[in-house]
Amino acid sequence: MKGKNRPSKRHRKKQTNIIEERKPVVKQRMKEQEQQRAQALQEAAQHKAASAAAAIANVPRALQRMYTKA
Repeated sequence: MKGKNRPSKRHRKKQTNIIEERKPVVKQRMKEQEQQRAQALQEAAQHKAASAAAAIANVPRALQRMYTKA
């Protein structure tokens, strides 16, 4: 660990500069992906609730207690 101009230290410093340049782009992409994922989950939940309501309507009254109400 002697010396200020170690090749590994210089390389690591250059890599952090590259990473810092890309950081805003990567964070923006991650934020967009998270929004898309949340929207997909919300749509799936709505679809599931709608299909569950339709399924309950088609079941005899004696079996309706087996289904959870949302």
